[in-house]
Amino acid sequence: ALEQAAEGRTGAGGYLASWVAWGRAAADRIDPIRSPRVLADIDYNPEPGPDDLRPFLGDWSPHGPRKEHRPDHDRQAHAGIRRQAESWHHGLLDRGA
Repeated sequence: ALEQAAEGRTGAGGYLASWVAWGRAAADRIDPIRSPRVLADIDYNPEPGPDDLRPFLGDWSPHGPRKEHRPDHDRQAHAGIRRQAESWHHGLLDRGA
């Protein structure tokens, strides 16, 4: 649809063609058919470790009952991880629309 909308446009409308090119390049980069090696390098069954709990422990250490100092950038990153985890619900993808 974007390709059709971009046909013959100039000026600001000409940016649609750039978006189409960017979208196709991004899709090609993550397409498992074009680069199956990407899928081969992913560990689909990682063994969780203590540090995987950090986003959910606040200032507490995952290595023992003690508090740790966390830099602000760690706190912000951990907040993003918690929001993502809270938005996931078991079976969400299996539900019919």
